[in-house]
Amino acid sequence: MSWRDMVDNLNVSVVATFGETVTYIPLATGIGYETFLHFESVQHQVDFNNGVAVEAEKPHAYLRIADLNDSPEPGDKIVAQGKTYSVTNGEVDGYGAVQLWLSEDLA
Repeated sequence: MSWRDMVDNLNVSVVATFGETVTYIPLATGIGYETFLHFESVQHQVDFNNGVAVEAEKPHAYLRIADLNDSPEPGDKIVAQGKTYSVTNGEVDGYGAVQLWLSEDLA
């Protein structure tokens, strides 16, 4: 089994163990569908801006790209735990998974 296969199996296990069903709504189509991902309503993120570390609390989602119908893009929406969130940024891990940073839609 290759390293890539082992990491993909790990990603499947993480999402299966800690995941939940959410509605994913791509900005491009506006048509939502159910998918399964690991959602955290609060996450500490360190952002290095001009050499200064900044810590903030932001919701995020971790999922396998293969579990989406399209590649994730800023502006996509996730409905989780009764709230709607917009994708602000995504960090692809190079092994088929992505961490999406979210912002709660308050309107």
